[in-house]
Amino acid sequence: VLWKNNLTNYNTDNTLGSLLLEEYMDNLRTVVKMLFRQISPSEILAGSISYDKINDNNLLRLANVYMPQYSNDEIKNMVYFLSNEFEWHHNKARGEEHSRQQEGVNVFDALFVLTATLLIEENGMPFCRYEHLLRWRDVTLELDEDLMVTAFLAYRDLYCPRVKRDFFWRPVIGHNNRMLNRMLEQGIAENHFHLKGSAPLFHLSWISMMNDVRNSVFYETLREYDNRRLHQNKTFNVLYPQQSLTCAYQQAVLIRLFLYCELKQIVLPFFYRYSEQYGSAYQVLLYFLNHIQELEFCLDDLQSSIFYLQARAAENALDYTIDEQWLNYNPHHRLNEVITGERYFLYSIFKKIYSGDEEFTRYGDIFYLYIIVKSNIRTEMIQSNQNVGFDNFYLYQMRKEFFIDNTPFEPIYVKMAVNDTILNQHILKLEARIAPKQSAEANKEYIDKLDDWITADKIEEEKEELLKRFFYVFHFIKGADIPVESDAVLVPRHHVKREEVKHQALEIAKFRRMYVPLEKRKNTAARVKGIDACNFEMECRPEVFAQAFRFLKDQTVYERDDVQGIYHMLPNLNVTYHVGEDNYDIIDGLRGIDEAISFLNLRCGDRLGHALALGVDVEEWYESKAQRILIPAINYLDNLVW
Repeated sequence: VLWKNNLTNYNTDNTLGSLLLEEYMDNLRTVVKMLFRQISPSEILAGSISYDKINDNNLLRLANVYMPQYSNDEIKNMVYFLSNEFEWHHNKARGEEHSRQQEGVNVFDALFVLTATLLIEENGMPFCRYEHLLRWRDVTLELDEDLMVTAFLAYRDLYCPRVKRDFFWRPVIGHNNRMLNRMLEQGIAENHFHLKGSAPLFHLSWISMMNDVRNSVFYETLREYDNRRLHQNKTFNVLYPQQSLTCAYQQAVLIRLFLYCELKQIVLPFFYRYSEQYGSAYQVLLYFLNHIQELEFCLDDLQSSIFYLQARAAENALDYTIDEQWLNYNPHHRLNEVITGERYFLYSIFKKIYSGDEEFTRYGDIFYLYIIVKSNIRTEMIQSNQNVGFDNFYLYQMRKEFFIDNTPFEPIYVKMAVNDTILNQHILKLEARIAPKQSAEANKEYIDKLDDWITADKIEEEKEELLKRFFYVFHFIKGADIPVESDAVLVPRHHVKREEVKHQALEIAKFRRMYVPLEKRKNTAARVKGIDACNFEMECRPEVFAQAFRFLKDQTVYERDDVQGIYHMLPNLNVTYHVGEDNYDIIDGLRGIDEAISFLNLRCGDRLGHALALGVDVEEWYESKAQRILIPAINYLDNLVW
């Protein structure tokens, strides 16, 4: 009663109003996550769920699982309220006074109401309202950020028309706290930047998938995801079981092609070819969506249609939806162009549906299906589940590059990781972490290639300036012990890993000796300024890397220039070591930190990566484990000895 139909103008300084608004916002974002993550694609295809009338029973079924704090009566009350709230906002945007008497919740209205509260537009760019920053983080962890932003902008542009909308905003949007932004504009250093973990992974992977429907690596990868789902939905209607990700992938490719062609009024060869057999383009679409196994025999035809659209796209565009030059060229630092096509596509469909365009409202369920299957694939690539521990992170980490490697998106992936990060976030210095190669020559070749990718499209002055703002750190990869059976000699734990690290350390030293600057050679060796070790620490302790770190830290490298009579000398390598990040026990973590300092001879200026064991609330940690630890006997013995 207090804030019905007045949410956006309500005075949240009032204590009761603040509490009501907070409860409303928390319930709203839970409902939106349910509607766009927990609905079965098969239910949409079967017609049992429609985007504009999610009924009480469907919401009740979901809320019983994802909102267990409420009784059925309370959930029904919430659904009734939200339905009216969504309808009121829908009518307000269109200047309508009458009630639509809708049969249930409209998922796209729900999306707008949430984003209108969380987002704001300033100077043509979307920002998160700072007071809702944590809520925004919670929602976008599970739902694609571009889904939320494009829905917000499309609805907004209906009653605040624009001549043209740009789509070059950051992959991760900023907030509207001006004082904090001004502080950060002075510049910061990024000292813990894992190179291939820092690009907009899903954005690029999705575009790569949508433009290449025949790639065998993609299908093999998705089948592996199916065998090991990292993000499980708790409930689906038993009549509509969870579909495979390969089916979802093909459905998404087909829907995207169809809706894009409808937007552009293009007659696509694929739909024309099968129209005699199945009817109109829409009927062809529906037939193959419901007979996805048959679509597998038509993938060549589907790919040919993609090639046809790519030929129409803007010059050098890797995505057929980038069909205008203004989408492909951002005059400000040339940032984020490759992801504009998908944003433009989502925005355009949302705008058609929100405007009530009858031609596209009948495609609402198909568009809803596209968003659902995209979200399902995304959750297997972006760490959005609630599992704890480094192993969970590692499983996601190992899925990063399957849709990027050996595709035209690989150099763009690296470029966006460094170049766009520096320019989007006022980064003065950035250290990019990479794994060492097996030879000095391979290290040089790899670093030169990365530099070329990152500085692509830059003029010489811009290239030199950019190269000054980032450098590389070699991080050794920790690994579990591999037993070595030998009657002739006793070997220490991690003998295989120690030999690998020794070889890599010697090749790093050789790399530093071979590629110091002399005459006009590129100073590749100086591009590497430090070493680190990362990955599973519970099964690979600091002593494995002790000799390599001490050896490389103290290496002195110089070369005499006889012409000028001076020496070119490389600075000593700096050291960081990941430790105390994920452990069997608090004592285990503290021991690891102490051993790293002792065995690696860490000194002033060297760094510990994370070292979370130093800051953990000990009582809280043991309570989270129900006062029981599960630890290998050998680690427990080591802890006691320490």
